[in-house]
Amino acid sequence: MPSALAFIGGGLLEGVGKGLVESGKEKRERALADLEHERRLERDDRAFEARRGLLSQSAAGAMKRLGLNIGSRESLAGEASTERRELASEATKSREKIAKITAASREKAARITAGKPTDTTSAEDRIIKRHVTTDENGLETINHEGAATELEARGLKKAAQAQRRKGKAIVDQENRNIAEVQADAEVEEKAGAFSTDATDFKEDGGSRIRFRARRVREIIAEQSGKVTPKTSLEAAGSSPYVGDTPPPSFPDARRAKDGFWYVSDPDRPGKFKRVQRK
Repeated sequence: MPSALAFIGGGLLEGVGKGLVESGKEKRERALADLEHERRLERDDRAFEARRGLLSQSAAGAMKRLGLNIGSRESLAGEASTERRELASEATKSREKIAKITAASREKAARITAGKPTDTTSAEDRIIKRHVTTDENGLETINHEGAATELEARGLKKAAQAQRRKGKAIVDQENRNIAEVQADAEVEEKAGAFSTDATDFKEDGGSRIRFRARRVREIIAEQSGKVTPKTSLEAAGSSPYVGDTPPPSFPDARRAKDGFWYVSDPDRPGKFKRVQRK
């Protein structure tokens, strides 16, 4: 019979064996769990990398599509803008063409209604040339009134009016030139060597400029027949009488070598005073 010691020893050995077996099993299980955990981590990493790659590709594709869309919209907008400009230009040209045609039609209708020739420029020029004279220096002068009379007789009323306006403008300018020369002479005569403008041109506020302007207006009015000149011995605001016959108010006046007319000065016996006209 086995002894009690052997039984106890066998039991101890069996317990130690079981402990060794259980310890090895736990190690294997932990090793397997660690391996599975590492594999799971590797799978997760691979899955994450795959998703990140897909996301990158998706983002790149989206950016590319966005660029294509923006480029397409810009291209379409540019083409639309160009087309609108071309349409606007064509519309403007069409309106201008229509306006020209309409104006030409109205002008033609007006000429037909008035019975006026299509073009009268040549006829007007021929009539005006017949009234041009040339002096010995080669200077040409147009008899505007004569041309106006003939133009009017031919039914060219507008051209006749234009010639009369030109003639009047020339006469007005000539009258003004004469009036200004005469007014300047009066200013020089009126201004005293030892007096001031305040006294010499008192009636015009002491201003020789105002005196000259007033005299130019008065002389032009006299030349146009709007004012009848009067003779007087007063020098203020007047000009010398220069007629070919004695002044009506002073039939006894005598004409001197300077072309002016003089009468005896009642205030200074033996002296003479120039006859002025207002």
